[in-house]
Amino acid sequence: MVGIFVEQVIDGVLSNLQAKYRGKVVKLQQPAHAEVADSSDYDRVAKGFMEYESVTVLRIGDSNITWVIAKGKASGTYAVRPLYCILTAIPFDDPSLAKNNALIRQAFMAATYFKNSLGVGLDDGSFQTHRKSQFAVQMTKLMQKQLPDYIAQGVEYDDKVIDWTKPLVSKSMLFKPTFTAFVTEAVQKVLETNS
Repeated sequence: MVGIFVEQVIDGVLSNLQAKYRGKVVKLQQPAHAEVADSSDYDRVAKGFMEYESVTVLRIGDSNITWVIAKGKASGTYAVRPLYCILTAIPFDDPSLAKNNALIRQAFMAATYFKNSLGVGLDDGSFQTHRKSQFAVQMTKLMQKQLPDYIAQGVEYDDKVIDWTKPLVSKSMLFKPTFTAFVTEAVQKVLETNS
């Protein structure tokens, strides 16, 4: 069976939302970096970030809330190593603010430690919610029971090779192509509920 990687799922969710809600893609003038990991100590700085280069601006439902959604990619030191990418959503009460490139960038830089994440793609290919996210409980309720049905290939590790503190991934988790629609539906419900 053919499977898709977690980044393809997140890209597909963004594409689906953009098409359904006629979202506008905005390239940030400078990438936004939100801190998500810090393993610094007294003699070194070791921080990890999610980097956002572009966002999708859309309205869901009849609310005055404008959502700005983006995929972030892991960057920085080894502290961010288990992470791969993230799907983040930030609400703007005033639609005109969601047109301001500098304000959007600031909002994503302030989205530290997963507080606005809808899902996180790990380096082993898995898709998870993060307990620090304001959307975690809702996303988990919507996805937890059916998630195993969408796994095309489970993650496999090579126990003979240790990569820092865990075994090396020999096969990444892959998802059935229909997982993208399933995640899109969950994201829509969460954003509608929070609008």
